[in-house]
Amino acid sequence: MKILFINYEYPPLGGGGGSGMQEICLELGRQHEVHVLTSGAGELPSVEKHPESNVTVHRAPVFGRSARATASFLSMFHFTPAAIKLASALMSEHKFDVINTWFAIPSGIAGGWIARKYKIPHLLTVIGGDIYDPSKWYSPHSFFPSALGVKWAIKRADALVAISSDIANRTCDYFKYSGKIPVIPLGIKTPEYTAVDREQLEMNADAKYIVTLGRQVRRKDYPTLLNAMARLNDSNVHLIMIGDGPEQGNLSALATDLGIRERVHFKGFLPENVKYQILANSNVFLLASLHEGFGVVYLEAMYCGLPVIASDEGGQVDLLEQGKTGYLVPIGGTDKMAEALQSILTDDSLAKGMGEYNTQHVKNFAISKLAQLYDDKYQSLIADHNN
Repeated sequence: MKILFINYEYPPLGGGGGSGMQEICLELGRQHEVHVLTSGAGELPSVEKHPESNVTVHRAPVFGRSARATASFLSMFHFTPAAIKLASALMSEHKFDVINTWFAIPSGIAGGWIARKYKIPHLLTVIGGDIYDPSKWYSPHSFFPSALGVKWAIKRADALVAISSDIANRTCDYFKYSGKIPVIPLGIKTPEYTAVDREQLEMNADAKYIVTLGRQVRRKDYPTLLNAMARLNDSNVHLIMIGDGPEQGNLSALATDLGIRERVHFKGFLPENVKYQILANSNVFLLASLHEGFGVVYLEAMYCGLPVIASDEGGQVDLLEQGKTGYLVPIGGTDKMAEALQSILTDDSLAKGMGEYNTQHVKNFAISKLAQLYDDKYQSLIADHNN
């Protein structure tokens, strides 16, 4: 089977929606021929073959993409015509059996146009920000032009998949989609990293470490995390922030104002090996975003045996269980977040029990199982298309 994925973000660009799709692609590439059409930026090669899987990445040049972590409005707007142009060229070279676009906008618009023109079955995976993002003025759930794009993409897809029940429900509610949207969550492959101790990572052997992982954008609501850490008033508690983004300067200034800057460590974008080393040497993972479509980072922390604190609304509630995987707290709930941190950081047996539960629970999200669900969906769409 020849599969074309279309996603305006793909590693090293973007966040969880791109990295989650990448793992699906690499797993499917073990059995099928997989091509990915995504955005170009900087010095990234226009064509790149993955060394470990039958996956070829094609990058369309777009205007206005300069940051690794975030896409500009201009780059997203330009991706649709750029992707259509490149996809049309690829069609003359490859006869794809199915197209799977990720994100209704802008990817789904390009995928819908190409699928209709070349009469190829088209699966649309809705992710999160393409449906609902409370931190952006142009969120499709409330901004009419964006909503039109989402409705157009949905109408021209042969089938939809959502990465969480939250996104499935919001798609139906906001865009009046009457069909049933199956959920295929994001997954995780078994990480490969070299175990090291804290000394090698320049971490204090006796300190308690909160770790957070993600793009430093407003949707992640890192100010609430910083305020909760300050409420603990414990000089032995440190915070490691992995990731980069436009909010880092503001977050650094806030940490200074709160008197905790010397205990907040901005690590930036890290190689996978180092990221997992830090997770494995930390005490608790916390990411309480305003909204997450799913949140692969929770799975990464769970794999490393960390208790997880998250907000109680969003796709992450599909995988997190109150009091078992950690704690779910209200969005923006500084006091509740501080209480959850205090409970875990001062009760080693509680933290250990949650961590042990998580290392078992995360196995339910093995990438091999989830890739097979996509494989089955493709086969079904192709069969329906040919009948």
